[in-house]
Amino acid sequence: MNLTELLLLINTLWMLVMSAIGWSVSRSKANRAHIEDLRASHGKRLDTHADRITRLEAKQSDIPSKDDVTKLALEIKQLEGSLQRFGAELKGMENISKILKKQIDMMDGFLRTTK
Repeated sequence: MNLTELLLLINTLWMLVMSAIGWSVSRSKANRAHIEDLRASHGKRLDTHADRITRLEAKQSDIPSKDDVTKLALEIKQLEGSLQRFGAELKGMENISKILKKQIDMMDGFLRTTK
């Protein structure tokens, strides 16, 4: 291979490399322009979504954790047991109240008839 052919080959390679770089830069500019168009058309929607996500994350911090819910469920069960015991005690007091009412009615009847 002589010097002229070598220079022609180098020149051809150089042109191919420069064409590839030019194509890449033009594609990059086109992509940037496309991205900017998308940002312009969807930017407000993205901002709205970001705001919604921020609000959801803030509300999520107020939600009780799994452990809190478990503790609450246990306390409710304990309260149910206490209410059942209280109901049984009230039932006993109802029976006592009925007996007292009968005795008061008997005393009232006796007192009304002895006058």
